[in-house]
Amino acid sequence: MQKARRHNKIYESFENGIDQIKSKDSISFRKQVMKQLSIASSNAYYKRIKGHRGHSLAEVEAINSLFKKFGVTENIWSEPTPE
Repeated sequence: MQKARRHNKIYESFENGIDQIKSKDSISFRKQVMKQLSIASSNAYYKRIKGHRGHSLAEVEAINSLFKKFGVTENIWSEPTPE
């Protein structure tokens, strides 16, 4: 899939990946993503999930690494969801 780029940011949703995280791991995953990306609020976190805020290449790699840690390796990224 070709990722949408603007100003060296990747605007893609990772909701597909989130849907694959086990319920028991969802809070831990959220906390780790927020820490890794220096996200302070739930609102900012959800905007990132939906692809409304861009991700740098380093952030995409960090997100992919966290998904791998939680056992999700495929079908993570998709087009941004409408605001």
